Amino acid sequence: MKKENIYFRSRSYKEYIKNTLLPGMAVAIIDAETVGLDKYDEIIQFAAEKVVVQPDYSLKVVSDFNTYIRPTEPVSPKITKLTGISNDFLSNKRPEEVEFSFIDDFIKDVAGIAGHNVNFDIYKLMGMYFRQGHVSLPKTYQIYDTLEMSRDFDHKNSHKLSDVAKEYGLDTDITFHNAMDDVKATKRIMEYFVKSYDNIVPWEGTVKPKIETISYYEMPSHKENRIYINTDCGTVYFNVYYRIWGAKNDTDITILDMEYIQDEAVKMLGMNSLEEFSKYKGSYIHQKGMKNV
Repeated sequence: MKKENIYFRSRSYKEYIKNTLLPGMAVAIIDAETVGLDKYDEIIQFAAEKVVVQPDYSLKVVSDFNTYIRPTEPVSPKITKLTGISNDFLSNKRPEEVEFSFIDDFIKDVAGIAGHNVNFDIYKLMGMYFRQGHVSLPKTYQIYDTLEMSRDFDHKNSHKLSDVAKEYGLDTDITFHNAMDDVKATKRIMEYFVKSYDNIVPWEGTVKPKIETISYYEMPSHKENRIYINTDCGTVYFNVYYRIWGAKNDTDITILDMEYIQDEAVKMLGMNSLEEFSKYKGSYIHQKGMKNV
């Protein structure tokens, strides 16, 4: 399988997942197919399962939703090849302005939204809401991304939905790139991972490097803003939006004790938690004992 970037999330984030995914909570697991691959492309298929979290973290399906939408622009040949959804098939489907109210009704009463690389699907929803005269989604949701969960369990292999489902034997009777089947696969993966969080294999990195500098950096997208930590073993960074650690290409993150780095960085800045650290926007030079906020 294709190798991807290696990321790290601390114990505190995993605890956050379980602490917010409460029994009785309703979550919409979603997936959208679109006319193209741009961020706000029109949706041509939207599918979702509404699940209720059980005390053992099982996800009980209470309703589902699956619809096809006739777009105003043609579906690209690449998307048709990937999904099997053609312009002819969509020609007699209802337009977005009709389907919008049904989608809105389905998601507006849940507390959380989940998906595989879920922010991609949320962007699609945001584009639809904007086109229909709304400035944003109906409310703020707890977000659960099974792509990020898969990285907690396997730091090296492909994290594509189909590969993850196959790796854990969760792909039975699933046709990938059909939105409804992708939702079913995502539900299985989410349930499996959340139930297994207590037994996750610890991060194996053992090297405790010396931290030299800490600096905040704004990226072109606010979702990629980072806090860089330069060490005597290379450079790692903290994505402040996704609360996830990564590393520059010349740094072997797998050998580093990332829990130690996180704890040391928080302590050096005189902070008490990762939440405080995620709001840091200054620079710190350890050698000179200087901190600029």
